[in-house]
Amino acid sequence: MARHLERADQYFDEGKFQEATIEYQNVLQLDENHAHANRQLGIALYELGRLGESTRSLRRAEEQNPEDLEVRLKLAAIYLLGRLSEEAQEEAAFVLEREPDNLEARVVMAEAASTPFEIDQAIEGLEGLRAAQEGQARFHLALGRLYLKKGDPAAGEDAFQEAARREPDSVAAHFALGDLYTAQRNFESAEEHFKKAAEVAPAGSSAAGSALKARSLSLPTILP
Repeated sequence: MARHLERADQYFDEGKFQEATIEYQNVLQLDENHAHANRQLGIALYELGRLGESTRSLRRAEEQNPEDLEVRLKLAAIYLLGRLSEEAQEEAAFVLEREPDNLEARVVMAEAASTPFEIDQAIEGLEGLRAAQEGQARFHLALGRLYLKKGDPAAGEDAFQEAARREPDSVAAHFALGDLYTAQRNFESAEEHFKKAAEVAPAGSSAAGSALKARSLSLPTILP
């Protein structure tokens, strides 16, 4: 078992998550309650996008160690993708009780916010991190999406623009601006940002393909 675990951890550290999952599964075949192998398997599956399998392992890891904040944040992200906002908020709130300045948890709360109260609370929580986190695009992206939920597209645009200024190669920032300008029927600006997103995304990645598709869909000739 030790040999499988050593190889699994090495693969994991090297970012070879497919190989790591195989070795962690070998460990769990020998000891189904091995906490480290189960946790790492859940994270490796998450990185591979195998979210259903990942959720099972991460939930078990959470049961084995409720104080593992990384596991909780991974689960929160999965819940958001599954539109399970309450579950995502519960995980993020647990993290924030222990780490009030955790940006990832604040972003989760921002993405899950839906009521006016939740939106205002999420904005307040992010603003409390501005001094420490304003250099990161995702801080401004989260704020921008909150302002859009609040019905303030001008503030949302300002936040997205700041995200792109802080990190000019942020695919997410250019996508956000492209989507916003498309909604506003500002097709020239939308195309500019989708084009930029395609340029900065890794070649052949799904992000690059999505940017090119979005760019074509932003053209006014094919919109009603």
